[in-house]
Amino acid sequence: MNDAFLAELRRHTSQAYAAADADRAADLYVDDGVQQPPGRPPVVGRTAIRESYRALFSRGGLDLELGPWETAVIGGGEARERGAYRLSMGDQLLLAGKYLFVVRETAPGHWRYVWTTVAPD
Repeated sequence: MNDAFLAELRRHTSQAYAAADADRAADLYVDDGVQQPPGRPPVVGRTAIRESYRALFSRGGLDLELGPWETAVIGGGEARERGAYRLSMGDQLLLAGKYLFVVRETAPGHWRYVWTTVAPD
């Protein structure tokens, strides 16, 4: 499967994290997108997701590495990806674990997150 659209979404996500750009990171989600953080209630909707990113980025930019294990188109213009992530600030590793993303094509060639979750190791 050609998963270039997922590679592009991963690249935009990592760039938003590096720039500590909450608006850019939140704009990668559909309007009613969901973040499911571990051990916390879901964050629902782009406005709430933006606020979540503002809190995350309060100390500055972060280095996010996303390494996919499996990608699949699941129909209806949606796809999923699972893999491993590493989140660091400079030389300090903050979190590492697994992720699962569901994405949707919202316009030709334009993909956004519908649902994201991570599980720390």
